[in-house]
Amino acid sequence: LVVLERAYLRVNLTLQMAEAAWTDDLFKVAETLLTRMDAVLLSLGFPKEHADRMFIAKVRIENQESYQRWLLRRHHVSDQDR
Repeated sequence: LVVLERAYLRVNLTLQMAEAAWTDDLFKVAETLLTRMDAVLLSLGFPKEHADRMFIAKVRIENQESYQRWLLRRHHVSDQDR
């Protein structure tokens, strides 16, 4: 769990940097990290929805527009996986 906590903090920092710089590449890095963390949480027995809620609770995104962009991309990535 300590490793997951550190990973969440890194994604949080990455998203903050992406918000500040408005770079799509940093959002992609954050999405990749999120996908990997989701896989770890799922392997520990957490349902997918719970894993996403845990991530959103950990990462306090202050810029609403950035959050909406991230959310749209997150759903787009999930739809492609199906």
